[in-house]
Amino acid sequence: MVDKIKNVKIYEVNVPLTETFKIATGSRKNYAGIMIEIETESGISGFGEAVPVPYVLNETVPQVEEFLKEFSKYLLGRNPLMRGEILRKLRKINAPHSGSTAVNTALWDIEGKTAGMPLYRLLGEDGKKIEISGTISIGTEKETAKSAERLLKAGFKALKMKVGLNLKEDIKRVELVRSLSKKAKIYLDANQGYSAEEAVKFANSVAKFGISFIEQPVNAGDIISLKKVKENSPVPIMADESVKSANDALTLLRADATDYVNVKLTKAGSIEEGLKIANLVHLFGKKVMIGCMVASPLLIAASFSLFKAGRFDFADLDGFLTFSESPVEGGAYIENGYLKISRGSGLSVKEIKEKYARRIQ
Repeated sequence: MVDKIKNVKIYEVNVPLTETFKIATGSRKNYAGIMIEIETESGISGFGEAVPVPYVLNETVPQVEEFLKEFSKYLLGRNPLMRGEILRKLRKINAPHSGSTAVNTALWDIEGKTAGMPLYRLLGEDGKKIEISGTISIGTEKETAKSAERLLKAGFKALKMKVGLNLKEDIKRVELVRSLSKKAKIYLDANQGYSAEEAVKFANSVAKFGISFIEQPVNAGDIISLKKVKENSPVPIMADESVKSANDALTLLRADATDYVNVKLTKAGSIEEGLKIANLVHLFGKKVMIGCMVASPLLIAASFSLFKAGRFDFADLDGFLTFSESPVEGGAYIENGYLKISRGSGLSVKEIKEKYARRIQ
């Protein structure tokens, strides 16, 4: 008997952060996202998460909520294992990237639970832990040192620093973090904060500190400036906000405007598109990182499986590191600088905690 979708629940989820998350484009003190639970007639629940980010995707929580409410009407009565058909529909209607991600990962979750295996196993991969970077927000030198020391003590071997607001202060902060650890890998993320000239100056100033790469130094839509920075930087340049699809990646790669690419499930809109981007980047002989927004262990669990299947080179998946508490039962967790997955099938998420969720459908 073919299983069918009988109900779609939608939740607004808010979780306080233990510290302010500050980057070049703004700051936040809490996580605000949307979670869905797709229920089938056989009693299986698939969970998905949307993280609308205005400065990256031009999407807001209210907009994505309305999309999910409307799209849930389309889902009712359909076979949840027909992911391809549903994904084609999402693409045809130009669905919000984060909303599409929520639906797609919930369907993958159902498929994994139906098969009785974790998503990474469904994709043909193992569940071994992944080394991830720990993020240091923009702050004073004192705040930067405190964050770096905390992450190093917690076992992180890679530190990702947010920069892009003040060139001189950024250089000082990078030097400070390097002084705290000679061995740690250092990633830098400007979140579009610099002009091309500033980015080139920054890259040449911090190269001596052994930097792995500089992420999205200039405006996402300025390919000419990104290419200029790449051609004049002694440090590899990574595109992030510039790439939301395989077509975006292909445009940059053909222009030779970047060394590396950051793939985020929220930007890609589906696991399938994320894999397509990763494979494309590798075909061009370049490296690829899997990243994340501020996100819960639910979305990070899906990103874990994407990392495995896409053979990514770097992982920046600490999106819930500063959550005061996880809003879901199960999913991903962090231990000694590594990302691991709880036992269970699909995404290994058992429920959304009522404490942080407000059901809106």
